[in-house]
Amino acid sequence: MQVVHNELIELDECRVACSEFIIPLEDKTYFQILFATSVNGRALLGSFHFESEEVLVWRPLAHALIRTIRVEQNVNMT
Repeated sequence: MQVVHNELIELDECRVACSEFIIPLEDKTYFQILFATSVNGRALLGSFHFESEEVLVWRPLAHALIRTIRVEQNVNMT
């Protein structure tokens, strides 16, 4: 696995850490975007993964989706 990019995205409600990886497997190479933030003191993690040959389509879309995250703090999550 190779790390290709790390970024801290500043949104209105929160900061989102984002990392990108290239993952070579036997028959194909995959691209993964992992993101994380904090909600009410708990970790919120998400990821997108796709074949690396589709990176020109999925990378911008994944980053656009990450930038739509809206976090409401202090919401009862029981």
